[in-house]
Amino acid sequence: LLMNTMANSADPRVTMVGSVTGNDNTVGGGGVYPIADLHDLDGFKAGFQRPIEMADGYGFIGAKAYKDSKLCLMILANFLHAKYHESTGITFSSMYPGCIAESPLFREKRSWFRKFFPIFMKYITGGFVGEHEAGQRLFQVMQDPRCKKSGVYWSWNGGPREGRGAEALEKGGQISGGGGAGGGWDSIFENDQSGKVLNLDTGFKLFEYATKITGAEWPSAVPEIETTVDISRIIDVV
Repeated sequence: LLMNTMANSADPRVTMVGSVTGNDNTVGGGGVYPIADLHDLDGFKAGFQRPIEMADGYGFIGAKAYKDSKLCLMILANFLHAKYHESTGITFSSMYPGCIAESPLFREKRSWFRKFFPIFMKYITGGFVGEHEAGQRLFQVMQDPRCKKSGVYWSWNGGPREGRGAEALEKGGQISGGGGAGGGWDSIFENDQSGKVLNLDTGFKLFEYATKITGAEWPSAVPEIETTVDISRIIDVV
């Protein structure tokens, strides 16, 4: 891991790209089946050995696998914040750039869906964001001084900057519908996280299982303290 090196750099940040679909306290995450749910992490517990394909140990569902992965990333960002932020100074956060409705993510969907879904997201929910703008938003979280705060889930609110015309730029407040995800640099805000994302028990288990599966080696969460005291002369401490 690069954590020790990052801790010695200027303004170190780690950002997980989450999603509204992994946050079930929203219309997009809690009202559209299948809903992200890791249950007891049985898939992780089994090490994802065949025939295990899902985090919860159930049968494969492509859309849910995507949503579960986003839920995992958001949980992990919070866990790393709690475990390492204070000792390393690294900012750990997650972000939702908006719905990148014209990306290859939907390449296996039916042709009518690929045609009309971007239109729906642009003109009905306001959640559409282009790939270029999504990249700009990731850059913002990694660079903007406001985003130095750790343990935050960042989102944007306002008129989409692409696909709706100049009159939609920088609209105050959210567009009517499922959730406007547009707006420019100053429309960023700290979004609410669901109970699943904030579940500490799930976070501990996810970290433990993922570490075992990947063989990752993590640094101590306790900072090393330099001292000139002769420790050999300390007999007891009450």
